Amino acid sequence: MKVAIIAGKCDGCGVSTYLFELQKAFNKYAGTCDYYVYDCPSFFKENDYNLMKKLNVKTITRADAAKINNYDIVFAAYHVVRSQVTEDEANGYYDMLEYDITNPLKVLIFNEHRPSSIIKHYANGTIDKYCLRPSFLLSFDKIMQFGSNITTAVFLKDLIGEAEYMKRFTPLYHLYEFNNIDNWVPAAIKIKAIEYLGRAALFKDAHRLIRANDKLQKAGYIVEMRGLGYKETLENLPDFVYESDGKYGVDRTKKSSITCWISPNEDQYKLLDLPIEKRNNKIYCYGNYNKYEIYNHLNRVAYACDFFNLPHVEDYADSLMEYCMCEFIDNGIIPVLDNDFGSNSNIIVDGKISNTKFNETCAGIFLNKDLSNIDEVIEKMDYLYNNPIEYDKFREESLEIWKEHCNPKNIIENLLENIYK
Repeated sequence: MKVAIIAGKCDGCGVSTYLFELQKAFNKYAGTCDYYVYDCPSFFKENDYNLMKKLNVKTITRADAAKINNYDIVFAAYHVVRSQVTEDEANGYYDMLEYDITNPLKVLIFNEHRPSSIIKHYANGTIDKYCLRPSFLLSFDKIMQFGSNITTAVFLKDLIGEAEYMKRFTPLYHLYEFNNIDNWVPAAIKIKAIEYLGRAALFKDAHRLIRANDKLQKAGYIVEMRGLGYKETLENLPDFVYESDGKYGVDRTKKSSITCWISPNEDQYKLLDLPIEKRNNKIYCYGNYNKYEIYNHLNRVAYACDFFNLPHVEDYADSLMEYCMCEFIDNGIIPVLDNDFGSNSNIIVDGKISNTKFNETCAGIFLNKDLSNIDEVIEKMDYLYNNPIEYDKFREESLEIWKEHCNPKNIIENLLENIYK
């Protein structure tokens, strides 16, 4: 079986990571897979970069289409690099996918979980609006999404009709190959620290760690944040959080008084060994990081957090997650995650959705958005940190849960079954 993946952008986010994991899984379990991408950022490993075939969105030709027509299946990501192509160039990319790719079975990968993003692109006339035209959507044999009832799916149903959508719907499950157990640091020599890794996007809730900082540092935990971007972003990351109708938000008129920016010109890891009593209750914050090298340093920390959460319960789907959750446990770090995510997402066992919620397992430690269980969470963290045997047992069980949940072989088999039925 010959499979092609086409992406109009590759920026290192979860969308790009999913496509790369999909390529690796097809190459390992189901034939050969080529990845055509418009642009490859520098942080990809050289051997990963070489697995990608350059596709110039600016000069899409019929020769490109003729080459791709030789594949059995084509997976196409729905978006392009808006900042680097013109409207006409983007339209040419979508026209190629709609009109010129005719021989393979065509699958649209629509892994957007934020309805606000889709509505913004559609209503405001940005260049991604072309991938939302009904004729474009209907030109695909299958449409992959995290669930058929999530808000973004409802939006697509409104565009092409529920019957046409359901004929095409194929569940999208995250897949990930765990292979870094050799990078694990013994529990007994772990640093008593918790790291936030990710952008300052609201759905990742970096603010939660800021709100939890005082209790964490009083309990003896070093608190750091990485990946927030430029200093200007950090300075506008407030530590004041307001509550409205039971929901938490941020007051962007207030700047954080407890975060400390570390210049990218400084060693990004030497301060891990700075004793907590010298940190003055500050959260040390760093800019963008290379995910291929960071865990060679951060595998020493005991905990890492990602508070991925969604505003609507119906938008949680059993495979909707953040790849950094996998990266934490793959490198021997116990994850601290959002409890809404944990209580609304079921783990996958033997390639099938089970009735077991994430927060009913050792997949991680789960913190409420309002911090109402922060004392219990810190107590759990302390118990594991102070008992290396229990820490090892917890992370080993967590690894097995995540490996089964993201099992590439099972997911590829189920994907092909769904595509061809």
